Amino acid sequence: MKKDKAAMVPLSTSTSLVLTPEALYQHLFSQRNGWGNQKGKKAKEESYLLAYSGGLDSHVLLHLLVAIRKENPHIRLRSVYVDHGLQEASSRWADHCQQIAHSLTVEHDSITLNLMISKGESLEAVARKARYQALAEHLHENEVLLTAQHQDDQAETLLLQLLRGSGLDGLAAMPEESPFAQSYHMRPLLAYSREQLEQYANEHALKPIQDPSNADNRFDRNYLRNEIIPELKKRWPQMALTLSRSARLHAEASQLQATYLDVEMPILRGSTNKEDTLSVKAIKQLSPIKQKAVLRHWIKQSGFKAPSAAQIEHIIHDVLNSVLDAMPLVAWEGAEIRRYKDDVYIMHPLVSLPADARWEWDINQPLSIDKSVADLDPADLGELRDILLEKSTPVTVCFRQGGERIKLSKHEHSTTLKNLFQERNIPPWERNRIPLVFAKDQLVYIPGLAITGVKDLAP
Repeated sequence: MKKDKAAMVPLSTSTSLVLTPEALYQHLFSQRNGWGNQKGKKAKEESYLLAYSGGLDSHVLLHLLVAIRKENPHIRLRSVYVDHGLQEASSRWADHCQQIAHSLTVEHDSITLNLMISKGESLEAVARKARYQALAEHLHENEVLLTAQHQDDQAETLLLQLLRGSGLDGLAAMPEESPFAQSYHMRPLLAYSREQLEQYANEHALKPIQDPSNADNRFDRNYLRNEIIPELKKRWPQMALTLSRSARLHAEASQLQATYLDVEMPILRGSTNKEDTLSVKAIKQLSPIKQKAVLRHWIKQSGFKAPSAAQIEHIIHDVLNSVLDAMPLVAWEGAEIRRYKDDVYIMHPLVSLPADARWEWDINQPLSIDKSVADLDPADLGELRDILLEKSTPVTVCFRQGGERIKLSKHEHSTTLKNLFQERNIPPWERNRIPLVFAKDQLVYIPGLAITGVKDLAP
């Protein structure tokens, strides 16, 4: 299954669609994925995992999907209940979901989370992140995740993003289809209103779970849903439909901007020409507005959470405009921006490593040090490995302590690590994280950088 980098723009929300299995099939599945009863052709098998909470939205979607599956046997359907452990009734709800899925002959599982909420963290944000991480781990190969957000949820999301001061990507709200894990995440009900779902549930005598936490207005989304949006609908009855259309227009503009920026990104790369770097000189030739757009696009393209407007300003002021020999750092959740010479780097936060640690390495097998450090492979030692094994030379690994030198193959004199790192443009924050391989007391190998020649190995 091919995975596009950009999220797919929501389908038209200019009018409400009829909510039936046939209409849903035609609206989303048949037209988008090329399904349909083509003469002489066998329909391609499709597998779906529904995040099923037992509430109105997911219950309606489950019922619709089962009806679609009945007419389209090439569809494979599973459901899963995610128990956040935040409600006393959650275990009963898990049993209820299991019973409903079983009655509809849908394979079903439950996932129990153990949430840890740190001081100052948003319960909603932590729960959402943990839920989607669990769903990603539960997803089978070539299986698509389905969730049941609808048109009113889209309107709420857009209002929340406006109140948070979000940019173009945020105001695009939720796409109907976007890359997720190694597959896709689809929201088939985004074109349908809550009223339509309620009507469908009544017509089919569905008995969804009523979650009392939905009445807790301490949560921003509940406050909007219970207090603000009902008042807005009195004045603007089609508010949800109109805001969904606005989200779609923002999504189109965001995708168009991304298309233009993709064309320019190769000429903005840093000296290593890797996607995790940008050239300071190249970015500073752009207008201030375009600098911000490029940074946001690069960060999103690199798979990191979007920074705030204030953090973007810090990147421009503290990183792009820093003096050449400075080592600036701008960090936010899950990401760090650093600079070395003309290159700006984006990376996951660096974890501290034991500076004085030392490992004995059996060079008959790889050595794992830390998940943030690549494993050492004996094959990379080349013919040096054979000599060390023949002489039974003890091999140890440690990090830089200072003053180390290495004799490179075909070089008359040894060189210091400081000079070697500078020559190879190794950023300062990486220098103390590179494992050094010693044969007795002689530094013989630096992964990816240098190795001692066999003739230069001490006796």
